[in-house]
Amino acid sequence: MRNNTQQKQHTPELQPRDKAVMRDLIDSRVMKLSQISALHFDGKAPYAQKRVLKLKRAGYINERVPANRGRVYPSLLSLSRRGFAAFANDNELGSIDARWSDLEGRLAKISESTLDHEIDVVDMKIALVNAVKAIPSLQLDEFSTYPKRFEFLTEHIGLERAHVLKPDGYAQITLADGRAETLYMEWDKSTEAHKTLGIKAFGYKAWRDSGAFSLWNGGTIEDRDQYSFRALFVLPNDERRNNTAEHLLRLAHPKTGARLRNEIWLTTHAEFLARPLGPIFVTLGAYKRATAGTPFDPGDHKAMMRVLARDRLVAERLVKIQLLGGVS
Repeated sequence: MRNNTQQKQHTPELQPRDKAVMRDLIDSRVMKLSQISALHFDGKAPYAQKRVLKLKRAGYINERVPANRGRVYPSLLSLSRRGFAAFANDNELGSIDARWSDLEGRLAKISESTLDHEIDVVDMKIALVNAVKAIPSLQLDEFSTYPKRFEFLTEHIGLERAHVLKPDGYAQITLADGRAETLYMEWDKSTEAHKTLGIKAFGYKAWRDSGAFSLWNGGTIEDRDQYSFRALFVLPNDERRNNTAEHLLRLAHPKTGARLRNEIWLTTHAEFLARPLGPIFVTLGAYKRATAGTPFDPGDHKAMMRVLARDRLVAERLVKIQLLGGVS
């Protein structure tokens, strides 16, 4: 361990970009060096590596090398207690509403089995942040992957009681006309049952329809039609997307009979990472129109195994749309 003299020699003066990196390490828990480079150094890896090394030597950032269980993982970076304390009283951090004990607890909960998901969610953030940055008329007000900041209590249709829904990401984008678009994001790894995705989808619907989202934004229950959001389900491939759309379209609320509308927008990992603001999204209505009058209409069809004919037909007939309506 370094003595105090050695550490003092390596202590850099924290710059705004350093604080931005450290904020992201509070928000996302762990990040790869390449991800920090993409978000804060315009993809210039040598500059990122040099600066992060200084922050590591100063004890502001920790490095974690995941266990190698037949896979090759890059080392992961996280904020140290000293790094957190370095600007704990800073106004920039105050908006995060975090304590070291919270971050330490979140870091301790990351298992080797969930690292892929953690890293993928940061890649999702990078894709959207850089896409918005490339369009001068857009402003990214917030993008967070820290559930405590945007989780909410909503209906659980399976248990018929309230539960806390914790999206993988939350973003707010301001358009040129001043309108704000709110996005919730779910990064699916095909590890969750379709039943679970249905519970999440109806949870989003209840969050909006009940007026709770309006209240959260400072409105009233009666104002609920003035406040909207999109829940983006980002799925591994076309087959998983089609199976999910099929399942969601078959669901009905057990008490009211209400069905999902276009609160849920579906796309794939590859499409989102390549072009998040492009015409890549599938609404439930678009999927129903693409399969109407065919053997694959969700009212009649339930995929029990891979259905190549359905996936080919959907690929030919499906109309995809852009996230922000004409901005890409």
